[in-house]
Amino acid sequence: MATLYIHIGHGKTGSSWIQTCLRMSRDALLQKGILYAPGDDRYLNHPNRITSGNGSNLFKSKIDFENHLKENQNREVASLLFSSEHIFWDIIESDADRYLEETAKVHGFDQVKLLLFIRNPIAMAVSIWQQRIKRRGDHDVTLSNLHERMEIGYDSVVFVEELFTRLKNYSHVDLTVRNYSVCRDRLIEVTAEWLGVPAGIFTQPAIRRVNRSLTWSELVFQKSLNSIIGPSGNLFSDPLCENLPDMEHEPIFPPVALQKAIWDKLSPHIERINDQIPENHRYQCDIQEPFSPPDKLTFSPEQINIISESLGNEILRLRNLHSDYIPVKVIVFSVI
Repeated sequence: MATLYIHIGHGKTGSSWIQTCLRMSRDALLQKGILYAPGDDRYLNHPNRITSGNGSNLFKSKIDFENHLKENQNREVASLLFSSEHIFWDIIESDADRYLEETAKVHGFDQVKLLLFIRNPIAMAVSIWQQRIKRRGDHDVTLSNLHERMEIGYDSVVFVEELFTRLKNYSHVDLTVRNYSVCRDRLIEVTAEWLGVPAGIFTQPAIRRVNRSLTWSELVFQKSLNSIIGPSGNLFSDPLCENLPDMEHEPIFPPVALQKAIWDKLSPHIERINDQIPENHRYQCDIQEPFSPPDKLTFSPEQINIISESLGNEILRLRNLHSDYIPVKVIVFSVI
């Protein structure tokens, strides 16, 4: 039986780690009859590199979906596997549910299996806030005014409910939901079970995390850098996360009153979703003690070396870019 496997994310649920393992285990999966399709990550060999997997554009449109399936047809391999955290959003935004099952069947797939990881809502909201600082250049939202961006942490839960609603009428589309907050230390085991292969076939990187969270000091520095030059995670956050992947970070949570407000707003959606999820993977109320920022920021010698190298190389690049520029002295005459 040919199966189309799609790990659809969503964001901040260990997708980068899973994709690293899938990429490193491509040959082993192939022996089990599953092709992890070539994608944007096909030429990466370094396990620490942060990617978006091999299915970033899978559901940008129906034509994109059809092209991906055509390009990866392999008579010797029955099943096909894609992974990207962007797929979660694209399925909704491109109305992919309308053509997913039919198109897969036309291309020879008897069934479609989706794997979705969710995450407890407070931790999710904080993680999305941090990610926006790393990736989008946000600098004006703090833990205390997180409520001013009410979409932070809400959209993911609302979209999960929307996904359930859209897929419930399809007989050959199977959605598996697992709670990252519950199984974050067993992501490969969970993924292997979903694929129906032994977990032992996977090659795993020596590092414990891919695309880790920032420490408080790193977060403050990145926000300040964003306020001056805009999105700049490639100059600061990415080098730190890729070169110091196992650095411990503080458990950062906003004031309790704000956490309660987030939970209360999401509770109606969570109750409806939890009715459709296995009990041990349901959303849980994760209100915790708030984080008290330290008075001083601290950086280890390793952090300082990485920051200096990254920013220094960018300065040198810009200098070389303009090395042919010859300044012209301009004499200004004033008329009295």
